[in-house]
Amino acid sequence: MEATGHLVSGDSTGDIKLWESHQGEMEFSECVLKRHEAPIQALSATDKLVSGDSAGFVCVWELLDTAGILYGDCVMALDTRAHHITGLTCLVQFPDSRIASAGNDMVCIWGTDGTHQQSLVGHSDQVRAIARGQDNRLFTGGSDRQLRIWM
Repeated sequence: MEATGHLVSGDSTGDIKLWESHQGEMEFSECVLKRHEAPIQALSATDKLVSGDSAGFVCVWELLDTAGILYGDCVMALDTRAHHITGLTCLVQFPDSRIASAGNDMVCIWGTDGTHQQSLVGHSDQVRAIARGQDNRLFTGGSDRQLRIWM
């Protein structure tokens, strides 16, 4: 999270840790976000932090700094399992706070209120990577060895 000078990591226990940069060294900020019960598969950080786990749950976090103490609040939770049957593999945020998540062979677009807006189908195997271009087009890569450009 460049704007706040923090680095975010997720682990196999479902914990998300925030790290701070001090004199060129990364130090654990003692802030652990706990909401997931499965390994963290994906993190995306812009104005909010979005995390996704291997079970298909997504949390949108608001990070707050009170008197130098950093903590997070999950302000929205999504259950993507109806669309990503084999679990979530990656995600990315749009500038308008929508989220694109990928799993099995499809990409799903989620509105700012957490509703499923659209499914993008075209890969024949697991989607493994997703990125957003400056023009908001989505780029996905999958186990089918294809790169797809959406929107």
